[in-house]
Amino acid sequence: MALINPNAWHNFYHCIGSTYGTWLRGDRRGFRTHQHRQHVQGDYKQPPPQGLFEPIFEYSKQTLKHPPVKLTSQQRKILCHALIQQLQDDHAQPIVLAIAENHFHLLARFPELNSDQHTTHKTHLI
Repeated sequence: MALINPNAWHNFYHCIGSTYGTWLRGDRRGFRTHQHRQHVQGDYKQPPPQGLFEPIFEYSKQTLKHPPVKLTSQQRKILCHALIQQLQDDHAQPIVLAIAENHFHLLARFPELNSDQHTTHKTHLI
């Protein structure tokens, strides 16, 4: 029986985020529900049948409290500098960061956390 290395990826993480209101429940590109409570057919490569989740998508749009956020080129530059600075302040090692108008991808190596830090950093909003 092989042992599982809890640090197999050496603390490298691929982080993905999107801006408010740009990937909603019911989206034709596919979507996932909170904690996968509902099985949703399809993804961005093989989307669900057209119209299948249209009522959910329309409801999601109607319940937005603010308009969807799309970042300008200047806002993306500011966000890039702020994210890199915060990662470095937190002793993380950013490898690559790509920021589009509605989402980002980050590859970074993070320091090991003790059990108290896991609770503190479980979720972090920008």
